[in-house]
Amino acid sequence: MSKRTTFLALALAAIMSLGLFMISYQVQDLEDQLDSLNRDIARDSRAVHVLQAEWAHLNDPQRLRMLSERYLGLEPIATRQLGKVEDIPWRPLVAASERKIEPAPQEAAPAAAQPASSGDKPLEDALPAIRRALGLAPAAVTEVRR
Repeated sequence: MSKRTTFLALALAAIMSLGLFMISYQVQDLEDQLDSLNRDIARDSRAVHVLQAEWAHLNDPQRLRMLSERYLGLEPIATRQLGKVEDIPWRPLVAASERKIEPAPQEAAPAAAQPASSGDKPLEDALPAIRRALGLAPAAVTEVRR
């Protein structure tokens, strides 16, 4: 019985040493793979830093201003170009009773929304100021037809 036990102990030791040998090589391969990935990450990180520096250079406001002046002829906005919201012209309002409506044969589209009545006094009062601000000649209010 001692021979059998000795043989089993030796066989078990051989199997365990073979398993340990295989596991140690697998761990070594995984460590090599990890080192390779870490080198790739470091290389990519350096490339990202270089690209960020290039991006900062290419988007430098002074450089962009110089290029826009040289190639596009763009200039900063002058204060004379700015206006007020009150100066924007409004379309003249036309009452529904003043419109010429021609019936369409079997309309498939839904009916259009009704416009505001011509009683909107603030809009009518703002129109001349808006035209003056935009430098448009004062024109007579014309009827809008659809």
